[in-house]
Amino acid sequence: MISQWRYFFLLIVLFSVTNITISQEKYPAEQFSKFVNYYSKGDFLSAEKCLRNIEEQKDFLSKEYIIALYNNLGVINNRLGRYDEALKYLNQAESNISVEKETSSELADIYINKARIYGIKREYNKAIALIEQGVIIYLNFRNPNKNILSSLSSAYLNLGLTYYEINNYDKALLFLIKSKDIKQKNNLSELAFTYLNIAKTYDKINDVKRAHKYFLESIASFNDEFGKEYYRLSEAYFDYGLFLNSIGKNDEAFEVHKKALSICLKNYGEKHTLVSLAYKHLGDFFYDRNDYSCCC
Repeated sequence: MISQWRYFFLLIVLFSVTNITISQEKYPAEQFSKFVNYYSKGDFLSAEKCLRNIEEQKDFLSKEYIIALYNNLGVINNRLGRYDEALKYLNQAESNISVEKETSSELADIYINKARIYGIKREYNKAIALIEQGVIIYLNFRNPNKNILSSLSSAYLNLGLTYYEINNYDKALLFLIKSKDIKQKNNLSELAFTYLNIAKTYDKINDVKRAHKYFLESIASFNDEFGKEYYRLSEAYFDYGLFLNSIGKNDEAFEVHKKALSICLKNYGEKHTLVSLAYKHLGDFFYDRNDYSCCC
């Protein structure tokens, strides 16, 4: 089972502000910090505004900033569903990579972000080719630091998700488990996303026991790292609730969908597509019981 929100589970590689030569560029550095903060909270419009503030000074920025600016404008436009615009910015970021940096982690990050868009557009061969190019670059680092290892783990996650989309679940599991192993070995963040997609893949091959295990590990990991009201935890609850429905645990699914609704309302307010989806799942519970009058 896979929800219509499947692409929310793909990780995006962001340039860290600490990787940028700040020198005299204090204001852009502050805006990048604010961008990362807004992005992590899911406030993509505010995050985009920070990048637009930086863009106004692009004529005075170093190459490092320009690359980070266009890469992250690609990321934000992707998040906001503007896929052609996102590709335009990512191509601009790539065009600013100098010849001597053609094996840099920055270029690999751009490949992974472009691959995400091609995956959404269902151009899977392009997506796989770009991710594989990124993986080759990451693997060529002899003593990779945590940033490189995190990017490699994200690349494997995206590769696994792409194979998931074309129903090649054996390869999907192969790369998702590689992502998990790197994160566990190196104590990296966002392990919850990898757990979640492993759970969904096991569900696809009808391995109920392992699927259930990884759904629970994903939710526990979200709670531990981000807290019980983290906006993306609702997505894990959506998929876990649908899984519970599929194995006949309807009452448990109902409680899970109530948790998803609570998180969505807390983060988005009453008017949002995810809030609507949460209400739909709860409505389906009563519809299946021929109870057409109940109101949650």
